[in-house]
Amino acid sequence: MKINILVVEDNEISFRLAEYILTQSGYQVEWACNGKECLEKIKSTQYAGILMDVHMPELDGIEATKIIRQTHPKELLPIIGVTAEDTTTELDFLIQSGMNGHLSKPYQIETLLSKIQALVAECDSRPQILMKINSSTNTPETTELKWLNFKKILTQSQGDITLLKKITPLYSKTTQDLLSKIEQSLVKNKRTKLKHQLHQLKGVLSNFTTEGPFKTVVYLETLTRNNKMSELIALLPILKEEISVLQAYLEEQLSKS
Repeated sequence: MKINILVVEDNEISFRLAEYILTQSGYQVEWACNGKECLEKIKSTQYAGILMDVHMPELDGIEATKIIRQTHPKELLPIIGVTAEDTTTELDFLIQSGMNGHLSKPYQIETLLSKIQALVAECDSRPQILMKINSSTNTPETTELKWLNFKKILTQSQGDITLLKKITPLYSKTTQDLLSKIEQSLVKNKRTKLKHQLHQLKGVLSNFTTEGPFKTVVYLETLTRNNKMSELIALLPILKEEISVLQAYLEEQLSKS
């Protein structure tokens, strides 16, 4: 599966140059010609990272980044600012706006690729959020979730359908109790309790899956260790949704058994 990079650039020549370098190295590249188009694209597509030109008409890279950071933390969607003004003041301003780093124009092939490789490394450490929400019903479309595999889930229960039926009702109560405690720990900034609660939740989920919400919890544990509470708070709704989707999927599959 190719890594998808969004290049936000108002100059088509600059975009074509970046596109050529990246596609030659095996990446998939998409183009947004300004900040407004970038905001629209990230609503429907998950990118490993963004190369963001700083100075553009319509909506510049700095303002676009500030808007993106309201919903996408740095570790969830890395943004590299691209500018011809390689001054200390300019670069500090880019970081303050929410960008992860910067590149200078014109592009240097080795530098560009090393920055992208760093983005890919971050992407590999993040949970893949595969959920798609049906806009008309606002319910998860479980058939779209690749990590939902009943045979694998059954394997986690030693292949015993009777056992799975017995423990599934406990899944909802236990996960909801832990999510409530996690939220309280976040509000009170109790990191030690939070670490313990996330570890407990991971243990509960491991009885059903080592994908989806399990991987999300693993990532949240990393954020907790690094004291990145704002990023954790931003991802908590995704974890809740994944847990609910797994519950609905289990009930659906068990009703057929």
